Amino acid sequence: MDQLPPEARAAYEAALAKGVPVKPAAQQIVVNGQQFASADELPASERKLYDDALSLVRDNTTIAKAPASSSSWLTPSQLRLAVLLTAFAVFVVWMVRLLG
Repeated sequence: MDQLPPEARAAYEAALAKGVPVKPAAQQIVVNGQQFASADELPASERKLYDDALSLVRDNTTIAKAPASSSSWLTPSQLRLAVLLTAFAVFVVWMVRLLG
């Protein structure tokens, strides 16, 4: 609990204050396809890899922003291109009928 970042600690304490039951997550570590019940079971090289990964996550304070979802399945430029191609196709059909 002491290792939690301030935001996570605040969320944890708020959940406890609301009476939300908090149960610890089951820990299982998988390194290169091998499963371990705890970090103490890791061989030295895998433990170093594990510790490096944890410090990378712990030290990285940047939170990736999820891309904004769009209800449109075409971007504005794709829509303009589709309209332009449709207009061109209509023009070609009209010219073929006019001349043929």
